[in-house]
Amino acid sequence: MDTPDEKGVAEAAQAESPPPAGLSPEEERDALREALAQAEAQAAEARDRLLRAAADFDNTKKRIAREQAEAIRYGNEAILREILSVADNLGFALSHAEQGVGDSPGGLVQGVELTYKHLLDTLARFGVTPVESLGKPFDPACQQAMSQIPADVPENTVVQEIQKGYRYNDRLLRPALVIVSKRPGETADADVRGAGSEGPEEI
Repeated sequence: MDTPDEKGVAEAAQAESPPPAGLSPEEERDALREALAQAEAQAAEARDRLLRAAADFDNTKKRIAREQAEAIRYGNEAILREILSVADNLGFALSHAEQGVGDSPGGLVQGVELTYKHLLDTLARFGVTPVESLGKPFDPACQQAMSQIPADVPENTVVQEIQKGYRYNDRLLRPALVIVSKRPGETADADVRGAGSEGPEEI
């Protein structure tokens, strides 16, 4: 006796492809059962393909998540490798200074200057560049005014740089800490000092 499920599938199969006319009831039943078996096989194959596709999608999603995590974790590896050479150069310079290598302190100064230039070049390759401040008008967007002093230059000109500022590509990485000029005999400009104390927006 056919089960309800078999009967429903058989009816659907019969509607799509009715058995040839003139068959006996037994032959008709056999034809319907064969159509049912084919339909079940096709459904099983489709279900298997769907499961494989879902598994592939899940594996791909996990792989992408793993690669993203590794990229975040080791994203600074290249720049750190470059900075190691700068640390090596500083170590050599200090070692030579402690051992008294060189005829004068000027050699040590020159070595440190070369190392500093190497560091700036390394940072520049990764998009980190210094904020040019000295001799330029005070810019609260990238500079922080620490104080004002009288100077024979236009008012609010940067006359001293306490700490250099840096940009990372188009964004401010760190503001420059500067001292700006004021007219002789004038008190500190509240606007400039206030803007500097608030500081620029950093990343």
